[in-house]
Amino acid sequence: MFLEEKLRLFAICAIAAACAVSHATVFTFSSGSIVIPAIGTTTPSPIVFNASAIDGPVVNVTISFQGLSHTFPDDIGAVLFNPSNTSALLFDGPGDDVALSNVNWLFSDAGASTLLSSGINPSGTYKAGQNEWNSVFTGAPVGPYGTTFSAFNGNGNGNWNLFIQDFEAGDGGSINNVDLTITTNPVPEPATMIGLGLGAVALLRKRSKK
Repeated sequence: MFLEEKLRLFAICAIAAACAVSHATVFTFSSGSIVIPAIGTTTPSPIVFNASAIDGPVVNVTISFQGLSHTFPDDIGAVLFNPSNTSALLFDGPGDDVALSNVNWLFSDAGASTLLSSGINPSGTYKAGQNEWNSVFTGAPVGPYGTTFSAFNGNGNGNWNLFIQDFEAGDGGSINNVDLTITTNPVPEPATMIGLGLGAVALLRKRSKK
């Protein structure tokens, strides 16, 4: 009886282990170069990241601006929407009139702080949510906008829309590339769960007949 109980416990543990088997998968979608006009939205607007074949629930999202240059960064703002129109305001009026040249901003919930509303924002990792002006983004769903990427957790398949806009005339800029990175925790394949579970049950039955 003691052996039978141990085998039954093994069967239960094997099935539980099969259910727990999963490996994080990282998907990266890139925009290519972007021109920020002296006033108005980018072309096209929004910048669309078409996420497909996302194999499980989203557990982490980051977005990086690579090679950002602008002669008056206080004029610009950016907001990201997932396929369900959940939003994260990346920034709205970062810094002052000090020009930016080829900086790299990574936005992540792991950032220490948001961008500064005054002063210089060098390359680094920042939280979303810097908001000096409460701007209204042309063509985007109305705010208020979210400030965390954890709100994106869940289904990630579909169009992720990034709105970037210059709200004042006179200065412009560019971005070499924007990367949207989505990390998932996929559900294990049914065959894996069933195979381990049935194997354990079969062993239990075999032992029980002796």
